[in-house]
Amino acid sequence: MINGMQVSGQLASFVNQQALPGTGISSERFWAGFSELLHDLGPKNRNFLAIREDMQKQIDDWHIARRGQAHDAVTYQAFLHDIGYLLPEGADFAIQTTNVDPEIASI
Repeated sequence: MINGMQVSGQLASFVNQQALPGTGISSERFWAGFSELLHDLGPKNRNFLAIREDMQKQIDDWHIARRGQAHDAVTYQAFLHDIGYLLPEGADFAIQTTNVDPEIASI
């Protein structure tokens, strides 16, 4: 156990002995930060996965109920909007890049 996380010995060894040396980040700081990140985002990620699972079940059920029928793209798209899988297109936007390499800024 490291900072309340069950970490494989191979991963801990790799991080501590190969990934971190030379970065200026101590293993204590890394594992504390990683633990904080996982404990913060873990519940959010589980919620997103549950939403995705629910949507996938609705999509599967929709297709099963229409097995053998011709595909109706308009009806299918409306269904995907109804369940929140597709969202309305947002307003136009622009992104500014500063303090990045020219190769990245031009992508």
